[in-house]
Amino acid sequence: MSTFNIYVASYNRSEKTIVHKLLEYCTFVVRKSEEEAYKSKGIESVWAIDDEKINSFSKVHNYLIENAPEDVICVLDDDFAHFRYSMDRNLPIKDIVTPTREIERLAQILFDLGIGLLGSRITSSPLNYNAEFHFSGMIGPIRFYNRNVIKARYNHMRFFTDTDFVLQELLLNRIILRPDYFTSDAQIETNKGGMNIRRTRDIQLKLAEEMKQKWGKYFSYQKWNNVSKVLVKR
Repeated sequence: MSTFNIYVASYNRSEKTIVHKLLEYCTFVVRKSEEEAYKSKGIESVWAIDDEKINSFSKVHNYLIENAPEDVICVLDDDFAHFRYSMDRNLPIKDIVTPTREIERLAQILFDLGIGLLGSRITSSPLNYNAEFHFSGMIGPIRFYNRNVIKARYNHMRFFTDTDFVLQELLLNRIILRPDYFTSDAQIETNKGGMNIRRTRDIQLKLAEEMKQKWGKYFSYQKWNNVSKVLVKR
């Protein structure tokens, strides 16, 4: 692997994020309007980008894929409490060296195999573990991009953004990597009070139907538990 870095895509969490304390190194990617807020909290490595260029999940990830100076990058969410090994049981990782080396190891595997996308699984429940690696499926909050290989780009969608991205990459590059043994403890976005839940649900169901029309048999959505699935066998 020629060059590599770990990035944390963060917004409005300068007071709360602790990801920089869980690793030997990482660079926070923030909006310019928040640069000083993050630096004031002792985060030394900050890449501040014009607000309008990264003012959504899709924009910041696409920007990093297209503009990061390294060959391979890992992009993390900013709400991790800790990393963990998650196989037959969950083992929180309490030092900073181990998760850093695991991330570097996975980046090297991605680079050596010439694959564009690697991502952790979404949840870390031991009940969902059955193999060290999978080659399809949804990805979670630890994402790796091999910038010279990856072909997918994030579309701005209220729901199913990750699903659409993974299906693009499977269509264009035929494979992704998902290491199920190494995960993180991060908050999963949920609908909370203050929203028109019925309207949100209607939009979600409408977009699920649009995804079904776009991807056909490769996409499945379970209304009863709000779970989407990538159905591409490898």
